[in-house]
This record gives sequence, C-alpha cells and structure tokens, in this order.
Amino acid sequence: MIARLGLLLVVAIAASSCSDPPTDEELTAMCKRLAELRGEEPDAAAAKQCVAAARAEGVSRRQALCRIQAINTQEYWNRCRTGAPRE
Repeated sequence: MIARLGLLLVVAIAASSCSDPPTDEELTAMCKRLAELRGEEPDAAAAKQCVAAARAEGVSRRQALCRIQAINTQEYWNRCRTGAPRE
C-alpha cells in the first residue's frame, strides 16, 4: 500500500514538472506585459534580462500565457504563479 502511494506521488510530481516550455516570443510578450503593468518605458536590455530570468526560473508556457493576460501586477505574480486560468 505504501509502495503504491509512493509510486503515485512520483508519477504525479513527474507529470506536473513536464509542462511545455514557452517560446521566445511568449517570454518576450510576458516581459513586455510586466513593463506595461509597472508603467515602465520599453527597454530592450531590461526585456532581455527579464527573459533570461524567466528561463532560469523555469517559467512554464501556461504561466507565461497567464502573465501575458494579467490585468495587474498582483495577478501577474500571484495568480499566475501556478498558471491557473481566470475564473
């Protein structure tokens, strides 16, 4: 019984970590959206650094798409942490 629960846990963790990676265009749009939400001027160097940070963080495609559609910074950082769709 315990062995089955352990196996189920391993499978669940593996399935959740195997999400599609975002494209470069999606990461760029995500970073552009964050700058817009913060009221910042477009900055190519900052956008490049944001994309690199997102890659290092391991942002999933679902998270990136959620962040592109975020309506404020609170939603961008908190609700989109999991990439859960807006209800």
